[in-house]
Amino acid sequence: MSHSSPVSLCLFGGSFDPVHAGHLHIAKAAIDACALEKLVFIPCRQSPLKGHAARASGQQRVDMLTLATQGIEWAGIDDLELSRTGPSYSWQTVTAYKDAYPESKLYWLLGTDQWNQLHNWAEYEMLCRDLHFILYTRGDEALIDRPEAERTIISGNHPASSTAIREARSPSEWLNSDVADYIKRHSLYR
Repeated sequence: MSHSSPVSLCLFGGSFDPVHAGHLHIAKAAIDACALEKLVFIPCRQSPLKGHAARASGQQRVDMLTLATQGIEWAGIDDLELSRTGPSYSWQTVTAYKDAYPESKLYWLLGTDQWNQLHNWAEYEMLCRDLHFILYTRGDEALIDRPEAERTIISGNHPASSTAIREARSPSEWLNSDVADYIKRHSLYR
């Protein structure tokens, strides 16, 4: 993963179970707002702050991300968190990227729910020191003020939800058609 030339790089962690149009919309908004060169989707093995594991396997989530991002030049996928045992800690991922891109500015894209519990993340101080956070908000939520964390706030209101898609009986309008076919072919979320 080692790279010598500096790049503006954003990490976007999540379960992506499944990846949907809202994820891509938020990612593109971050790219545009911060003039980023690359955004890497990082499916997590299991979030330490969520009590449930993903319904689709790690490989299935990588496959769906690959289908959803094909042809998007700025999008990448990294399965490094899936290869670790135990919960997925963001600080471990950030450390790996700091080592691989020592001259680069690192961003982390997250939503209001994660921003408001950021102080519960392992190695919180290190994350605040090493990252510029891109906070995606729907505009009406209360945000905890974190003067110690460099941030850019972007607002929007995309209606897609992985939970709603998983619970739906038919493929959602918010799924890439290749992803919807994949879900059907593999009988996911039934």
